Amino acid sequence: MFPELDMSLTLIAKRLGVARVTLSRLLNERQAMSPSMALRLEKAGIGTAELWLGIQLQRNLWLASQEDLPAIEPIVPPAPPPT
Repeated sequence: MFPELDMSLTLIAKRLGVARVTLSRLLNERQAMSPSMALRLEKAGIGTAELWLGIQLQRNLWLASQEDLPAIEPIVPPAPPPT
């Protein structure tokens, strides 16, 4: 139930044209926001697609920043100091 909307997850999923399990996975952070879902939310009047995809991008970058990366060497040599 979404108390702010006074609607059940099932009803919101139906109105968005998605399966209840799809919406549940998204809300429980088991599935990423897709462009299609972002557009559906925008058409339903819940933010903009750009907002939703921006939030997803920020989460993706944060998750990636938590991973241990191997040592990375520069591809382009540093610029010479100004003379």
